[in-house]
Amino acid sequence: MADILKSIKEELPKAISDATFEGANIVLYTSDKDFFKDGEQKIRDVVSKVKKRIELRADKQILLSEEETEKTIKALIPEDAEITNIIFDVQRSVVVVEAKRPGLVIGKQGSILNDIKKSTFWFPVVQRSPAIPSKITEKIRSVLYANNVYRRKFLNDIGRKIYNEWTSEKMDMWVRLTYLGGGRQVGRSCLLLHTPNSKVLLDCGINPAIAEGPEKFPYLDVSEIGDVNTIDAVVLSHAHLDHCLPPHFPILTESGYKKIDEIEVGEKIISLDWKTGKYIKSKCIEKTQTTGHKKVLTIKTPYSKVESSPNHRFFTFENLQLKELEASELRKDMLLPSNLLHKPEIHKDKIILDTSIEYDKRRKDEVALPSELSPELAEFMGYYLGDGHKSSLFSLRLTDNSMQILEHHKKNIKNLFNHEAIIRHHSDKTKDAHVLEINNIKIIRFFEKNFPEFFFKSQKIMVPEKILNSPLNVHKAFLRGFADAEGTVTQIVKITSFSPKMLEDLQHLLSLQGIPSNIKKDNSICMNSNHSIQQFSEKIGFSLNYKQERLESLISLFPSSEFNKQDLLPINSFDLRKMLKEAGMLGRIHNSPKLSEMLPMCLLDLFRRKEGYATRKTIMQLVAFLNERIEFLKNIELNASLYALRQLLSLSREEVGMQTGLKESQVQQLEENKISVNFAAKIAPILSSFIKEKLSVVISQTSMNINVLNNLLSMNLIWERVSSIEEKDNPYKYLVDIEVENHNFIAGNIIVHNSGLIPYLFKMGYRGPVYMTPPTRDIAALLQLDLIGIAYKKAEFPLYKAEDIKEMVRHSICLDYGEVTDITPDIRITLYNAGHVLGSAQVHINIGNGLHNFVYSGDTKYGKTRLLDPAINSFPRIETLQLESTYGAKTDILPPMKDTEAKLVEFVKTTIDRGGKILLPELGLGHAQQTMLRVEEAIRTGEMPKVPVYIDGMIWDINAIHTAYPDFLSSSVRSQIFQDNNPFLSDIFKRIGSPIERKQVIEGGPCIIISTSGMLNGGASVEYFRNLADSVKNLIIFGCYQGVGSLGRRIQEGEREVNLGKDYGNERVSVKMQVETLSGLSAHSGRNELMQFINRMNPKPKKIIINHGEQSKSLDLASTLYRVNRIETIVPKNLETIRLK
Repeated sequence: MADILKSIKEELPKAISDATFEGANIVLYTSDKDFFKDGEQKIRDVVSKVKKRIELRADKQILLSEEETEKTIKALIPEDAEITNIIFDVQRSVVVVEAKRPGLVIGKQGSILNDIKKSTFWFPVVQRSPAIPSKITEKIRSVLYANNVYRRKFLNDIGRKIYNEWTSEKMDMWVRLTYLGGGRQVGRSCLLLHTPNSKVLLDCGINPAIAEGPEKFPYLDVSEIGDVNTIDAVVLSHAHLDHCLPPHFPILTESGYKKIDEIEVGEKIISLDWKTGKYIKSKCIEKTQTTGHKKVLTIKTPYSKVESSPNHRFFTFENLQLKELEASELRKDMLLPSNLLHKPEIHKDKIILDTSIEYDKRRKDEVALPSELSPELAEFMGYYLGDGHKSSLFSLRLTDNSMQILEHHKKNIKNLFNHEAIIRHHSDKTKDAHVLEINNIKIIRFFEKNFPEFFFKSQKIMVPEKILNSPLNVHKAFLRGFADAEGTVTQIVKITSFSPKMLEDLQHLLSLQGIPSNIKKDNSICMNSNHSIQQFSEKIGFSLNYKQERLESLISLFPSSEFNKQDLLPINSFDLRKMLKEAGMLGRIHNSPKLSEMLPMCLLDLFRRKEGYATRKTIMQLVAFLNERIEFLKNIELNASLYALRQLLSLSREEVGMQTGLKESQVQQLEENKISVNFAAKIAPILSSFIKEKLSVVISQTSMNINVLNNLLSMNLIWERVSSIEEKDNPYKYLVDIEVENHNFIAGNIIVHNSGLIPYLFKMGYRGPVYMTPPTRDIAALLQLDLIGIAYKKAEFPLYKAEDIKEMVRHSICLDYGEVTDITPDIRITLYNAGHVLGSAQVHINIGNGLHNFVYSGDTKYGKTRLLDPAINSFPRIETLQLESTYGAKTDILPPMKDTEAKLVEFVKTTIDRGGKILLPELGLGHAQQTMLRVEEAIRTGEMPKVPVYIDGMIWDINAIHTAYPDFLSSSVRSQIFQDNNPFLSDIFKRIGSPIERKQVIEGGPCIIISTSGMLNGGASVEYFRNLADSVKNLIIFGCYQGVGSLGRRIQEGEREVNLGKDYGNERVSVKMQVETLSGLSAHSGRNELMQFINRMNPKPKKIIINHGEQSKSLDLASTLYRVNRIETIVPKNLETIRLK
């Protein structure tokens, strides 16, 4: 069967230009317009012979242009269809039409689609636009379209692999099933179906009830799997399943720098708008404390230092694109964006000081205490912290060999405190030094009360917090005072301190003035560039005359004080080569201009270097050079010789030949006039068109590169080079992260980011297909992204990254219910409705062409709900069934749904009447939507008082996905949606999107709150619970399964005082609210429904395997099924292998 494509082409020899696979399906391409329009019957004849699905599409060369096709589509489709997007997949000759009303796009019996197909030759595909905008659905679709070239090759490779050893004959072989998870437990479902020719993984989930540890994940390291690339396919039955800074770290807010731990939700944070390069105010929408980080990283640059958790994200710029990297991924010499020289103007209020000082008032004095922190006071404090000390309980002393500076501060003391300080010669007469004494207990008590850091020992001194929080003029004065005491001027300006904290604080204050400085290993901080010394002189300077004179003398020697040598931009030699190549200036063409003669010296130097970055001046010259190149290209005479044009665009003959279809020798003959006039005339238009197109591409790409460079140049930031990265044990009780609307904030000077298991397979290297329904793909991606976010907030490394989820999407193959497809040479699957959640599927697996039929039911609901139709239990053939047992015990008889819904309405009414709130913790998928539908109907019909229903967590996003795939919903909900009466769009539902809104809900009046997570293992539901639990007016209703050990299970089982766990500081909460359980709305089948599922099954299986249930429930259900039906039942443990054949 390996030559199936060849045999098909032989059946249709002239009509088919190409044949390829899309998974197990076969796609034929034709360049014959008549055959494309009328060849359906011939295709059907071939299908009847090979028994495989075949699709006919038009070859690229006969497709109507995209512009004309779009006009045709819009003309054929009624406006009421509300088209939202038209996307062309040129690689597959497919046009995708996204519309709010896809039925109007299709037309009666597909008439409109057929008209589109015949008039444009494109193969039309229709997709529904979600009624609620869904970013995840949009993102997934964009990933698929952006990777259409890769997907065509990937799907073709899958097809070749399937058909390489495919046979239509019944096989004789062994079939094994190994349980890697889900055996005698709820969660982490994962099975390996194994034949001599195939390995197929059925689901790959986690145990949501377990916070951490090996029991949370399936066993993927078993010998049966080995290398993950030996897995042929993964089948996903259904979709179920930030990064922090030290609390003291300064964050730039609209009122200046504040410790991140002191920032409040709702506060305005200074953030960079990457589009404009300007600083904006952005609201803090969430703040998180985490205690799980065992290590922190210290990232140092010459001018800054940032401590962070290993997974805090930073911005970098690589390959002409802005990127995000975790701290652990940063490397020495990378460039990080900084606002060092571009501090936004911030108004800070004066610091008010406490003058209510207690002291012995029997001594009469006339000392006056300042009520504000002034520059004069700050300068004195800076000088004192450098050269002063407390000589006794009643005296402060400052020592210096300069009488000038002591007289300066004596005058300061008089102006500040109305106190006459005394200047004496140093007690050691051999020293040429004097002492300034302040002998006043009132002044000492004033400093003790307002500035406790004032009297720390020299190795622990720091800039007092009040000074750090004061206006810039106070900072300048403090720096000047400290520099007078500890500063020196040689060829550089150096300030010395034995306190590492003081050096860090001084660097911070200098950075606020836009003065770059370096902390050295000799206990000093230095300004060693012309720019930094000039800035220090202009903004700080010395009050000590001889030091100021030395400084002025040093500056007089500077030819320039621009910040140029250190002003690097993230453009390296590789980037320059790429831009020159795209500008048509790189290529081995004989007699083409030499770069050494064209490039300015600075660009030539960068071109030749293999490491390092360009300076700002170099990039400015590069922009000018590329602009000149564009002007030159625009004036090229297209009637010049081909050889001359090739030289100008650095095009080889081989490239010209590949792009035009000519042979390399023909291009050469044309250039040398050794070709016939007729042939030359024939190919001239082809070459002319090619050169024009190439010229247009070069100009367009170069213009884009110039825009990138100009954006870099215009941004109000510099780029600091990472000088070192050190890891150390975390010394902090907790770390803090904030989430900002604009997704970045400024930590110190550095601009930083806010901050299912199948993607883990892709992280491990798996690159095979994943089969699932379309809604399962979207929901799985959403849940997986949420899992990453939760990991970051818990200070844990996520198991996988967003890139791995993207890989899963790129390798996804979506099937509708009832669609049959081969996934390996000996395994064929069909998905059937499981009734559990949107898109959930039972997988009918035909092994060995009828050798054995196995149904993997996954999670099922055998009972009609408002949201979904009941699970299918009629299959063509079945020998073995796997059945879940979440509610498999004798006591797990679910009451009729009507009774449960009536109780829900009654509970809500009673709670609202007493002025309480109702909290419904939900898993986010399935049960939440079921509850929303019932609440919406009850309020609409007046059964329930109209109160706001708040939706928090990912539920809203999952609702959006429901509106994108109504065909997978129950007939009643589907009818409502098609009649523009979408219940998910009801005005009673209010989305909660921030902690501030959450707080308003908690403090507000009676309401219903539907929030994740369903087991109270984290998320917003825990926050609501901890605030509502203490009131007897409130009610919590558990409707979904509560895992063993989860907080929800403990409350459900009667605990009236619970520990919220380490993520909440082990806070203990008293449970006074009413606690109820309503299991009738479960998305799982109850014991009675599981028994009915088997009793009414057609045909009956010969063997039933029970999994996905607590051990006692699994064994109980297996025993009853065997006794009632006399069918062999098995309850495997994890890592147990069952031989099916």
